[in-house]
Amino acid sequence: MSNLKEDKDVNTGSILIIDDNESLLEVLEIALKRDQHKIITASTPTKGLEILKSEDIDIVLQDIRLPEMDGVELLSKIKEIKPNQIVFIMTAYSTWEIAVNAMRLGAFGYFEKKSPFDTKALRNKMKITIQKIRRERGRTTSFFAASQIIGDSQEVKDIQKLIQLIAPTESSVLIYGDSGTGKELIAKSLHYSSLRNKNSFVTFNCGEFTSTLIESELFGHVKGAFTGAIENKKGLIELAHGGTLFMDELGEMPLDMQVRLLRVLENNEVRPVGSSIVHKVDVRYIFATNKNLEEMVEANKFRNDLYYRIDVVNLKLPPLKNRIDDIPLLAGSFLNKFSINNKVKEFDEGSLNALRSYPWPGNIRELQNKIQRASILSDEENIIITDLFTADEIKEFHLSEAVSTVDVQAEPEPQPVKHQSIPTNSNVLKSQPQDNNVFEFPSNFDLEKEIERIECKHIQNALNITDGNLTKAAKILNISFRSIRYKVKKYKIEH
Repeated sequence: MSNLKEDKDVNTGSILIIDDNESLLEVLEIALKRDQHKIITASTPTKGLEILKSEDIDIVLQDIRLPEMDGVELLSKIKEIKPNQIVFIMTAYSTWEIAVNAMRLGAFGYFEKKSPFDTKALRNKMKITIQKIRRERGRTTSFFAASQIIGDSQEVKDIQKLIQLIAPTESSVLIYGDSGTGKELIAKSLHYSSLRNKNSFVTFNCGEFTSTLIESELFGHVKGAFTGAIENKKGLIELAHGGTLFMDELGEMPLDMQVRLLRVLENNEVRPVGSSIVHKVDVRYIFATNKNLEEMVEANKFRNDLYYRIDVVNLKLPPLKNRIDDIPLLAGSFLNKFSINNKVKEFDEGSLNALRSYPWPGNIRELQNKIQRASILSDEENIIITDLFTADEIKEFHLSEAVSTVDVQAEPEPQPVKHQSIPTNSNVLKSQPQDNNVFEFPSNFDLEKEIERIECKHIQNALNITDGNLTKAAKILNISFRSIRYKVKKYKIEH
């Protein structure tokens, strides 16, 4: 097999396809060759790894179910050979476990093997990825850190499509999104997908400074302009010359500074504080806010002329609770990122269900922080729900219900019951003397705590009977091993 020559065309590259289905290999090879890509195929993992060692491959496209070894093991071996290799997983079984395993080991994305295979979507994804690889070649900024947007939901696909359309333009962009939804990541993706990607990407948070400091930070100052100005200083707008300036929390900018910013946008020039000299600048501006600027304009808290000047193209980022299908991809990616000594843990099924059930008020940032904390503090092989969430969160958002659905068979629906007497030794409910069938609840009664007390007591009894054997105790209680292990840790039961 001849060595692949580096293709100078930004749209074409070398793709290695590993799949034991010869018919599918032929279909994919024909489809991708239509875009002038160099295609190499392998029907076994061993052959694929040999090719990877000897060839310069841009993208690996591999099946998840293969002979000799499964796709997750193959992915792990690929990363051992080439840690930064871009790998896409193909699977006919779209499950949370597969997605998480793939992303936690460093897969770039995955495709579902639908019938017929969506070759158009595959060709488009390969083309976009190759373009990004070509743009990032020779840059010190990591392709993965700077421009990867993780997710396969329709919301993410729509955002990616918009980025493709507006990134090559010089238009300013206004990004709307709640705190933690990834506004800066989108801004970076716009920059690194633009013609300015070889120049600076500069960030500025409008909510961190007073008017005086904003003026100095953005426009710069000359020596002696004010107390403490001991030397000339270029502002961030000048530092972003030829590149992109990302201004976050724009809604926090004071009105007097909005006037100066508008003048810069209209004239493409800045004048440092204390100077009479005007400097021409060539900057693309990307703005972000978690506020409704239109409402702020109506309330006279934001200048309408500035609003209409910057609202040329806008992107609205959805909260994470509206992107449930993206959570396994994000969670797996963060778990890979924060793994200690390359010992990547796994989520148990209950914790995955809890991740999906939690409302994520802090969005992606909160998810990242929770997984980072869990990967550091967990001393078990698997990450379980209590590694991710506090007891108060588990109770408030009923996350234990997500865990209890794991490995539990359907139970018969409870039959309606009439008021009936409670054993006299109950210390929770007291019988009213005038009616033996009606009971008075204490003012501090907590049903969940009472259920937990009873549950804890039965688990402790079962463990006493079995001399602390979790498997035997689970059988006595008719629950799964995973459930009893979770509950023992939750209630801190010694065994």
